[in-house]
Amino acid sequence: MTINTYNEPETETGAGAIDTEQAQNRLLGAFSDWLKGGDFATPYSEATIRAYSRCARQFIEFAASMHLIHVSEATPPTIRAFVNEQTQNVSASTRNLCISAVDAFFDFLEFEGIREGNPVKKYRAELKKTRRGGRASKRLPAFLYPKEVDRLIDTLFARNHANRLRDLALIGLILDSGLRSSEVQALRVKDATDLIDNGVLRVIGKGDKERLVRPLDRNRKHLVEYLESLADPQGGRLDPGDRLFRVRTGAAMRQCNIHHIVQRAVADAGIVKPQTGPHLLRHTAATLMLASGMSMRRVQDNLGHASLNTTQLYTHLVDVEPAGTEGPGLDRTTG
Repeated sequence: MTINTYNEPETETGAGAIDTEQAQNRLLGAFSDWLKGGDFATPYSEATIRAYSRCARQFIEFAASMHLIHVSEATPPTIRAFVNEQTQNVSASTRNLCISAVDAFFDFLEFEGIREGNPVKKYRAELKKTRRGGRASKRLPAFLYPKEVDRLIDTLFARNHANRLRDLALIGLILDSGLRSSEVQALRVKDATDLIDNGVLRVIGKGDKERLVRPLDRNRKHLVEYLESLADPQGGRLDPGDRLFRVRTGAAMRQCNIHHIVQRAVADAGIVKPQTGPHLLRHTAATLMLASGMSMRRVQDNLGHASLNTTQLYTHLVDVEPAGTEGPGLDRTTG
């Protein structure tokens, strides 16, 4: 047996053993490292790696509960039982994520020589045979209506909070641009300055692809005031290479911080949606762009969608409640 990165002892239950918590943790750690490797044509994002690792752990725990002691014992019926148990009362996208995660896990096992064959491939083939009829309907993404956007910004504006300007700038920027949380996290001061001066934001998105984003101008004022608040009181200049959004300690903000800020703001505004994180604002940005008259191709470029079909999902807001070009936050003074 050839093991490239997984250095479990060659025992009867060695590589691929799942009969102890220690063995499970070693296996999951090796899987996570494999996902982070640089050998993929399109690298996995941090969010995907976390989701896949979580699903792989759930699968291993499920397999162990069925008294499997080695991953080589898993079969298509094992996969089917796991998927059916884990994905009750969830969306089709969550179910597909679960299947894709376990599929990747068995690709890893096969790549490392821990087992031969991927039972998920056979499970997928069986699943395909049982499907009949037309294409399954897609669930429309959650979004905020213009009045809800106003309420969200008003709630942030009314806060007596040390980070009020930062949170207004962060949430306003996502609403204007539709950036992903990972893209917001990576922004530098110079990026914000370029956006304010030139109306264009250069972003490195999924798959390390660069794109130019031309956002809406609804919340520009909040970004300007936030930058002014970062300036040295003695008149010094900001370091253009510093991260734009930071926590109270001055450390660069992480994606989990961005999720927490958005979720708290949505909850404080009394808004209830199936989704409450930064992607809710990303969906909202797309619909506001279309409603304000931006072409679908421009919206696709702004959001970094690989397919125009994805962008077309957002035309529902234009049909439901058109938004004017004047947006929330333009005539507020944060002072």
